[in-house]
Amino acid sequence: MKCSVITIDVEVLRGIATNYNGAYLSNVLDSRGLPCQSITIIPCEAKQIEQSVLQAADIADIVVVSGAVDSPSERDGKHLREAIASILKSKSVCRPDLSKKLKDRYREKINNQDEVTILPPEVSLLMHSPGNSASSRPTFGYIFSVKCSKVFVLPNDHGELKVLFKEAVLPELCGNPDKIVYDLGYLDVKREEMEGVLCRMKDVCPSLMYSTSTVPAVVYARIVAPATEDQHQQFDEAMDLLDKSYASKCFTRSGESVEEALHFLLTSRKLTIALAESCTGGAMASHLTRLPGSGEFFLGSCVTYSNEMKMEILGVPKQLIDDFDAVSKEVVTSMWCGLMGRSKADTAVAVTGYAGPGGGTKQAPIGTVWIACGYKGMGMAPHVFRIHVEGSRECVIWTTVHRALGKLYLLLEEQLS
Repeated sequence: MKCSVITIDVEVLRGIATNYNGAYLSNVLDSRGLPCQSITIIPCEAKQIEQSVLQAADIADIVVVSGAVDSPSERDGKHLREAIASILKSKSVCRPDLSKKLKDRYREKINNQDEVTILPPEVSLLMHSPGNSASSRPTFGYIFSVKCSKVFVLPNDHGELKVLFKEAVLPELCGNPDKIVYDLGYLDVKREEMEGVLCRMKDVCPSLMYSTSTVPAVVYARIVAPATEDQHQQFDEAMDLLDKSYASKCFTRSGESVEEALHFLLTSRKLTIALAESCTGGAMASHLTRLPGSGEFFLGSCVTYSNEMKMEILGVPKQLIDDFDAVSKEVVTSMWCGLMGRSKADTAVAVTGYAGPGGGTKQAPIGTVWIACGYKGMGMAPHVFRIHVEGSRECVIWTTVHRALGKLYLLLEEQLS
């Protein structure tokens, strides 16, 4: 089979954003022996969508479209549905059957639910498994056939697209697997406590299997469950048990690293970030900029290792350092405020600590790190917290990187949801 990919995104078309969705879809399709014949980028205009899908259907057996399904703009969704009706040469009608499917699967009302299910009778829904959304939001797409090709329409959000593509599209293309894999990531969770919850989940759903792995400050849980309709209630109950324990600490449901999750969030929300690093010595910046496209959101990092640099670059008062020590709540807050004022970034993270093996005080022994992170919408009042890390210098640094970037991600998800 041959495939074509269409990205509906005017910012990608103008070169403002990177086409992550097109690259991801093409790469995965190619790895499954489904070569991609074309990648087309178009704005969300009904006529352009219609023409692009029909042209793609002439050269490919599979057409995968990303964008407009999850757009906050009612106009974009309307243009998409108009295009689908024109492609099928069919009239759109209210589809209570689709509304019921969405309600039954996600147990909550989707924005514009009545409008998004005004579709031709030939269109079906794509939905992810219960509980397996990249951002805990109900996610859906469309599937229909035109000429001799199947067309899959997916959301623009990269995390949601990956989940839906893996669970709803690949089985259609590569045979329906008997297992669904959930890749979850949690910040600041003890592995043994997580495994205790997973064990209780297995009591609820005996067919469920799981494994865990760790990197500093992060626990990943892979959950494997049978992909059978009659097991959905058990899956729901098991996932509810996990979410009740750790939903507020989950940064990915589709296997991204902390920096990947933050990268996609900042890009999709069009936010910028600046960093002020002391004990991490630039490691946070290195983590963020190792990913392509980081120039869309990353403004820079001030590695203010010495007290003099903290005072000169970030404007931290000398009296503050003398009174409270360089590794203190007061100093990291001042670092963050100075960074936000000078960089004009939308979000910022500041860290100061003793990574060891030397240094430390009675009040702040080796392994003590203060972290400040926040968003301009919070005003000049960052979220500030202290961590203490046992282990080597490298362990202190990488734990700080993950805790700082991960906390910013969770904070933004909470603030912007």
